[in-house]
Amino acid sequence: MSTDKLAPDSPSSSSEEEKPSSPIDIPYEPGKDTRQFEEAKIRAMTEVASEQIDELMGLFTKGFDPGMFDREVLACLPNLSANIFPGSYKHLLVILLLDCGEIEKIQMALETWLNARYRTQEIPTLSETSMVDVTYFVSEIEMLRKLVAPLRGDTSVPIYWVNTRRKDSSIVYKQLAASVEVIEQFKKDIMTALESDDENRSMYTDLPVSTERTSILSIRQHRLDACKATADWDGFPKTDLEASSFHQLYKAYVCENMPDRARSSGWLPPMAPDIPDSSSAKAEQGDLCVWPSEQHNSGFLSLLLKLAIWLSVARGQAAVHLYCDIARHFTAHRPSKSAREPYICFLRQLSQIRVSNNGVMSRMQTPVHLRLGDPQLSNADYFMDVWRSNFVVAQGLEEEVSLLKKKDEPNQGFQLSDPPASRSEFQHPDDCTTVPSRLNVPRPSLLVQTDDPVLRLREEALIDDQASLPI
Repeated sequence: MSTDKLAPDSPSSSSEEEKPSSPIDIPYEPGKDTRQFEEAKIRAMTEVASEQIDELMGLFTKGFDPGMFDREVLACLPNLSANIFPGSYKHLLVILLLDCGEIEKIQMALETWLNARYRTQEIPTLSETSMVDVTYFVSEIEMLRKLVAPLRGDTSVPIYWVNTRRKDSSIVYKQLAASVEVIEQFKKDIMTALESDDENRSMYTDLPVSTERTSILSIRQHRLDACKATADWDGFPKTDLEASSFHQLYKAYVCENMPDRARSSGWLPPMAPDIPDSSSAKAEQGDLCVWPSEQHNSGFLSLLLKLAIWLSVARGQAAVHLYCDIARHFTAHRPSKSAREPYICFLRQLSQIRVSNNGVMSRMQTPVHLRLGDPQLSNADYFMDVWRSNFVVAQGLEEEVSLLKKKDEPNQGFQLSDPPASRSEFQHPDDCTTVPSRLNVPRPSLLVQTDDPVLRLREEALIDDQASLPI
């Protein structure tokens, strides 16, 4: 049978190849469930962030083995008290790493040394603002001692390494990247301090009572809270404000009755700790755990730097940020005989520090249970302001490598955000485009699908609860 008559009506194969492809029209139906697409997108973003975390962890572990660092610390402890003087880097390491009995002996010896060297033996009466500064400083020392307790063997609480928190991969990546900047700046500042020292150190800030001072205190308090949260699995990151009372109920139910599901949701830690391994046995010049000057890559200065790196991978950015700021108050130079009285008082305050191993509780307090309903029973504006401020302060901590103002630079420190809108101008969060993605309250679609009437009522309650939440 001839096909000549059919040929004109049949498109040729070559014409099909030459014809440009048109875009595929994906039908969209308003109200149709798009959660599968969103969940696939979130999974892809999580995988990318997880790969980035592995790359950054390689920077921290090049020439440094976090899992073996406790043995290195124990080997250095017997020599820490040799040639020690008040305000030295060794003095800081003694306060953080030795047991309370040894600290007491060394602190008494240092205070005796100060009394013999200087006439000033009394600390002047402090103003209220100075007392606040001293209280914060000692609380920060106590917090650091709590964070490094595993290196002393003082705690049985496991270390929740940063690389195991993959459910918060995007946040962990940002914190690791910020930690790199914090450590690099810390190395520069310490190298500068080793070359010259002006003995101009104090626990007090020179800021008067003002908005700027309030800003600094706010971020210092947030840093303490964030450090405390890293000692507990459920407390990290601190900025995840789980405001729904039902969410807390559901979460506790799943953790108790469905631990596998809770682990997949990131609500319980993994069964076995994933201790990061050393990515390279030897570090080179320019690596994170190497000082710019070769002569400082041994002894207590090496321990000082490696402790910052250990805190980065064991506790997180807030911990290393706090540690570096505290270490900047110490020095490698012996106090001169002609030291000024304010510096002598500072050294005396350091020698009088006594901290307890149990001064900081491991677990964070239960979040505020907030369910907006009767306006006479809840203050929606207040909780919205607290919720919003948490993210603003957390962002400020990530952006600043230090809270200490340098003497040769103008103050460009963290500033509080603008005052919140009045009640009459209150904007519903659904209309706000700046809601942080890290605030993660489970959607109803992620709940257990069951015919159990009790759980079904709980699902319905969560839907009603989320509809009225500021998230």
